[in-house]
Amino acid sequence: MLGITLIGMTSSWHDPSSLGLCHFHGARQVFSIWMNQFDLMDLQLPSHRIQRLIASSMVYWEVMASCLIDQEVGALSYLDVFSALPPTTFCYPCPWTGVGTNILIHLAKCMTIVRQRRRLISYNYSMGGDIDVSSRSVDLLTQAFTLSLDIDQCQIPTPAEIQDTGDYRTPPDHLCKIAKCYQLVARLELDRAFPELTQGLQNDQTQDSLLSQHILELAVKILEIINTIPEDSRTIAIQTIIILAAGSALGSSSNADTNIKVLVAGWRRFVLGRLHNSFLSLKLQTINRVSTVLQGAWARMDSVAIEAPDSTSFDKSPILLVHWIDVMTEAGLETILG
Repeated sequence: MLGITLIGMTSSWHDPSSLGLCHFHGARQVFSIWMNQFDLMDLQLPSHRIQRLIASSMVYWEVMASCLIDQEVGALSYLDVFSALPPTTFCYPCPWTGVGTNILIHLAKCMTIVRQRRRLISYNYSMGGDIDVSSRSVDLLTQAFTLSLDIDQCQIPTPAEIQDTGDYRTPPDHLCKIAKCYQLVARLELDRAFPELTQGLQNDQTQDSLLSQHILELAVKILEIINTIPEDSRTIAIQTIIILAAGSALGSSSNADTNIKVLVAGWRRFVLGRLHNSFLSLKLQTINRVSTVLQGAWARMDSVAIEAPDSTSFDKSPILLVHWIDVMTEAGLETILG
C-alpha cells in the first residue's frame, strides 16, 4: 500500500503532467482491503506509526486527486471513519498531512464539490443558460453547508499536544499553522464557490464588494500565517496547494481603493517569491506550473475587472468569477499539487 502511494504521488516529480491516477484508483481498492484487515482504533497507539502514515498518506492523496478529477462526495465516504477517531490519534506528525489529517478529509470533500460547482456553471454557460440546474445547485449547496459546519468544528491540536518531530526545521508550531491554513483554505474555497454560505455579509446593493472583500481577507489571513513560517521549514513541501488557493484569490475591481490594489500587488509578489524559493529548494516543475496557473488566474481577473469596472453582480466579480481550477484545466496544466 505504501509503495503504491509513494509511486503514485511522486509521479509528477519526474513529469509534471503525470497525475498518477492509475495508481490512485488502484490504491483506493488496496486501501479498502487494508482497512478491513486492521483495527482502526489501534491507530491511537504510539507503536502504530506505519499504519498512521498509510492512512494519512491516503487522505493527502485524496486531497490532491480531488483537485483533478470529477467525482461525487460519496466516493470519499470511506474516510469518515478516521474523522470519528479521537483528535489525539493524528497528533503524531505525518510527512504528508502534518497534524491536519482530519481537516484534510474535509478539504478533499470541499474541493470535490467545488469542482462540481465549477462544472455546473460551465455547463450552464455553454448551453446559454437554458438548462434548469436548480435541483443540482440546491443539492451542492446543501452539501456545502453541512461541510462548512464540519470544517468550522475541526479541532487543531496545540503544539504541546504534538509529538516532537525531532527536526529543528519543522517544530510542532509549524505543523499547527499548516493545519490552520488547510482549514482556512477549505473555508475560502467553499465561500468562494457558494456565496449563499455567507448571507450575513450580503445585501442586494453590495453583494459583490462584500463577498470579494471577505474572500480577499481570508486569502490574506492564510498568507500572513504562511509568512510566519520560515522559508527553510520542511513544511514547504506541503504548502503548495495552500499558496495556490490563497494566491488565486488575490484580485480586485478596477475601481477598488488604492490601498486594496497595493495590498493585492504586494501579496502577489510574496506568493511568487515563496513559490520560487520552493522550486529552488525542491526542484519540482510542478511548482512552476502552479506559478503559471496563478499568473493566468491573475491576468484573467485583471481583465474581468477592466471589462466590468462598475459591476455589483456576483457573476461579474473578478475574485468570484475566475477560479484557478478552470485556468489550470483549460491550459492543460493539471499536476499533483504536493
